[in-house]
Amino acid sequence: MSTVPPAPALPPASVTPATPLRIKRLTLTDFRAFPGPAPAHFDLDGKNLLVYGENGAGKSSVFHALSDFFSLKRSRNLRVYKNVFSGEPETSCAVEVEFNDGAPSAKWFMQLGSGAIGAAPLGSHPIGGTTPTRERHPATVAGGNDTRVTQAALRRAALDYRALLDTNYKQGDGAINLFDIALEKLLADFPVTVAGGTTQTIGELWRAVEQARPAKHTKTALTKVNQACADFNSGFNQALVALHPLVGTLLGDLIGTDVAVAPFAFGGVTYTAAYYKRDREIAGCSLTLSVSYRNHALSIPQHFLNEARLSALGLAIYLAGRLACTPTANATALKLLVLDDVLIGLDHSNRLPMLDVLNTKFADWQIVLLTHDRNWFDLARSHLPDANWKCVEVYEGD
Repeated sequence: MSTVPPAPALPPASVTPATPLRIKRLTLTDFRAFPGPAPAHFDLDGKNLLVYGENGAGKSSVFHALSDFFSLKRSRNLRVYKNVFSGEPETSCAVEVEFNDGAPSAKWFMQLGSGAIGAAPLGSHPIGGTTPTRERHPATVAGGNDTRVTQAALRRAALDYRALLDTNYKQGDGAINLFDIALEKLLADFPVTVAGGTTQTIGELWRAVEQARPAKHTKTALTKVNQACADFNSGFNQALVALHPLVGTLLGDLIGTDVAVAPFAFGGVTYTAAYYKRDREIAGCSLTLSVSYRNHALSIPQHFLNEARLSALGLAIYLAGRLACTPTANATALKLLVLDDVLIGLDHSNRLPMLDVLNTKFADWQIVLLTHDRNWFDLARSHLPDANWKCVEVYEGD
């Protein structure tokens, strides 16, 4: 019996990579420096954006709009950003983002209460003393739970100059302790594998420590809190190992090799099972930043390094945290970096390397760079490639 040879295997079909998600247009209506009823449009067309604005022109309004729009835990409610001088109703305040995917835009807005039976939602305020308003944010269930926004919120960084001060001058006259900064801003979403093979973030591991603090010192309760501390310590050290080389690389790119950062010293947290409740605490919340300048160890870097080097150090720490934490599984999700006047501590010669860092280390991010320095704006505009950047000037009332 003759047999029919098997048909040759077909070559795998070529797959066209999906287009990375980008912001096409940002629209602000009755939001801080942009009074209604006319909306203010920022057309990014999927590119990076360089914005010049004098004080009061709306530069920081763009920063706050993007920072809280792409956030799972907003710093302020939308009504706080309403322009109080416009004379428009509270419901006119809105932030809207159109993406390059062709789908309907995502919107953060206020709407009148539905009139349903029951109390008004927490944070509602009446308009004209009668009808409450409800905030609708696209990262919440009530606002549509837009996955484009929720995914971008995990991948966004928004920094202004005040954030950099947390890494130096705000530390006072002692050694720099980065524990709170690393826990809340740098590594909160860093994923690690814990006992049992499950994946958790540093933020989740820390919440487990806080939730395990026992009301009574039973054997089971103490075992639970000690295990939570051990899991956190293991995960936090994994994150620090990933963070340190990135800090060194970025610092070298920004200001050369004169300033160096040693591997982070973290001894681990432990639960103090004291007799009196007032003495019970999570001890060991210390992450020492050891800095040297030209191989000379600095016990108090903020008293020795000049403002340019301190700014570069702060930038390197924050940007390294984003590079270490940014998930890579979904390559098409929006990764957003918003920087508001973070370069004012650097002279012009030290600012250009920052642009090179953004164009190389953050080539797959969408970047919004804001400044009130006109000379720097002109210099940056001439240095940045037109193919990847758009430049906008905003003025008060225009």
